[in-house]
Amino acid sequence: MFKASRLVLMVLVLCSITLYAMPNSCPEASNNSTAFIFFDKAQLDDSIPPDTPILDTVSVNNSIGKAILGWEASLATDVTKYYIYHQIGAPWFLIDSVDVPVTKYTDNTSTPQIAPEAYRIAALDSAKKLSPMGLTHKTIHLSMLILNPCDNIFSLTWTSYINLNPILAGYRIMMSENGGPFAQLAINTQNDTTYDHTNLNPNSHYCYYVQAFDSLHTRISTSNMQCALARKPNQPTYIYLRYATIKDKDHVRIGFFVDSTAFASHYKILRSEDGVTYNQLANIPSTNLNANQTFDDKSAKINEKSYYYKVIVADSCGTDVHTSNVGRTIYLNGYVDDYLYNYMFWNVYEDRYPQAHNVMREVEDYEPFTKVQTLLFNNAEFRDDVENYTESGGRFKYTIQAPLYDIFDTVYAFADTVYSNELLIMQSARLYVPNAFCPDGLNNIFKPIGVFTDKDNYLFVIYNRWGQKVYETTNYYEGWDGKYNGKKSETGVYAYYINITNAFNKKFEKRGTVMLMK
Repeated sequence: MFKASRLVLMVLVLCSITLYAMPNSCPEASNNSTAFIFFDKAQLDDSIPPDTPILDTVSVNNSIGKAILGWEASLATDVTKYYIYHQIGAPWFLIDSVDVPVTKYTDNTSTPQIAPEAYRIAALDSAKKLSPMGLTHKTIHLSMLILNPCDNIFSLTWTSYINLNPILAGYRIMMSENGGPFAQLAINTQNDTTYDHTNLNPNSHYCYYVQAFDSLHTRISTSNMQCALARKPNQPTYIYLRYATIKDKDHVRIGFFVDSTAFASHYKILRSEDGVTYNQLANIPSTNLNANQTFDDKSAKINEKSYYYKVIVADSCGTDVHTSNVGRTIYLNGYVDDYLYNYMFWNVYEDRYPQAHNVMREVEDYEPFTKVQTLLFNNAEFRDDVENYTESGGRFKYTIQAPLYDIFDTVYAFADTVYSNELLIMQSARLYVPNAFCPDGLNNIFKPIGVFTDKDNYLFVIYNRWGQKVYETTNYYEGWDGKYNGKKSETGVYAYYINITNAFNKKFEKRGTVMLMK
């Protein structure tokens, strides 16, 4: 509106009054007619600035991605220009001007896709008087779309429109799918600047913009446009259990191969004792960094039983999508079958068939695990002849080594090796002692013969008939030659005492007598 002081109505009735010495301002009248002439007081008083122009709306032209302004034309007849102001940070900057009668402006420097942008305008008259700046109007900024791929929802958020006149009534949400025409999706109230678009069509491309409208539906401000594809992250296409093996003699390690190009949320580790009923053992978050993953099961009783394992992969939404093949550990058991023989048996690895079963043996501490036999993959028992190790302490450890090889999905070749638990089999100690010897004959040294005894913990003592010690040694390989203090002992019966440790780490004692003969 214009102030009353800005407009003076000069009424000349029958040309009887002359104002401001305006020559020829009174044309002839006829038929008692009355003439009316209007004057803008600003034309008469150069100290008064023109009225402040009123912005209709600030909007976004999405075809060019720039802010556009529209305003009402000034009623002041001597306005020559409109000044355009843009707020950058806190200050306002004059960015351009347009000549009357233009009432629209496109800011080619604007970036409404990044953030809301604020504008004001002012009017300049012929006397170079500038009006105050009008009310601030800002572009509506529609933020980047947030996709919830698990629930098929796009979430929209935008900034409020201020100083709309007539007052703001609400917002229209406009949507286009796969390049189709935009259509109204919904209407929000003036205070609601969010919207969730549900039931998206997978892999469709959606574009949105928002329109603010006034209570009379005469003015509209359009936001920037945002577009996105309603697509879930890449789904896992496979999971493969490579091996289940005994690791470090005390736990099970499984290794599995995952689709590292996909987005998985986690892996479920399942374990079974019978291959039928599985229980979830662990839930491992996915890192998607390495295609080869491992898990250590330290709760497995590896020296008592075999276990089945498999792995389930869940997609980015936590939904189980693939289950791996099964891997079964090798459990090795056995016992002393007969004198100088150890017998062992085991289950065959599943479900990758091993190329062979290698029987590995360790004797005491001086011979590390060495392959003693290679068996066909379906042969799962072995009888080991240990006659050549009677001089050992009788402790034998065994493990089964099974090399695996196959090609997964015709692309990935895997060569892995699995191991069973370690099995300890102990041959009982046996001690043979002669009942007579002849120092001057062929059998001239008296000593026991031990089988599977510990030679490091040994004591051998000889006593004469009066209980006097005549010989003592801790060296298993030494014996009594029948002498005492360098002299030959008399013929007769002598007592002996033997203390030796067996394979079970228990002391073995033996007492008896021996006849010394000439």
